[in-house]
Amino acid sequence: MITDTLHQLRSLKLNAMADELTHIIASPGNQNITTSELLSRIVDAEYRKKSETRIKGLIKRAGFNNPSASLDQIDYDQDRKINRNIIDQLHTNEYIQQHRNVIIEGPTGAGKSFISQALGVNACQSGYHVRYYGMFDLMTDLSINEESAEKMKLFIKSLAKPDVLIIDDFMMTNIFTEAQDYLLKILDQRSQRKTTIVSSQLMEVSWKHRLTDQAIGEAIIDRLVHNAFKLNIEGKDMREKYN
Repeated sequence: MITDTLHQLRSLKLNAMADELTHIIASPGNQNITTSELLSRIVDAEYRKKSETRIKGLIKRAGFNNPSASLDQIDYDQDRKINRNIIDQLHTNEYIQQHRNVIIEGPTGAGKSFISQALGVNACQSGYHVRYYGMFDLMTDLSINEESAEKMKLFIKSLAKPDVLIIDDFMMTNIFTEAQDYLLKILDQRSQRKTTIVSSQLMEVSWKHRLTDQAIGEAIIDRLVHNAFKLNIEGKDMREKYN
């Protein structure tokens, strides 16, 4: 009967349950296990496995450059002047539930990208859908999809949908004229509905000067800055410190 049960579990792709049941049966210490304990253990095993698989899928689909980035690995060296209270608040992911944005500013190599991706990985681990983009890649994909109005509509929709959108090196790439409108549309659709995280070595007051249309620049800043957490990082290039 046990053999048939194991076969049925594996046929249903409930392999973690089958593995746990096999382990329980093979262990002499489990001879007196109750039915409720048995059921609890095999269900827990399957739940954990499926949760781990889902999280791995969310992290993979997010497109991180550094999928192993973790908030627990942040270096709080005094020279960096990182506000740990803000990081602790962001660690809870409540900002995502509240649809608040995050702006991370600092010089080249300060670790902005690492922290933004660590926030993204942390969100994935809680089941949120995340999309990561470098500014150059975003501008490239906007340029490619510009060839078709329908493709552009679908692309903008795909960026409006994730719970968290991360744009790394924000405003560090030349933006073609049409892209200004598309970027504003993306942020407008996300404003107060989803969370957007941007990291940049430029201060937010400089962003609009990267655009030819100052009104659009001000609108983009307004969509991002309103009700956002701001994290400023100082200190030397982290790559020099660890190399």
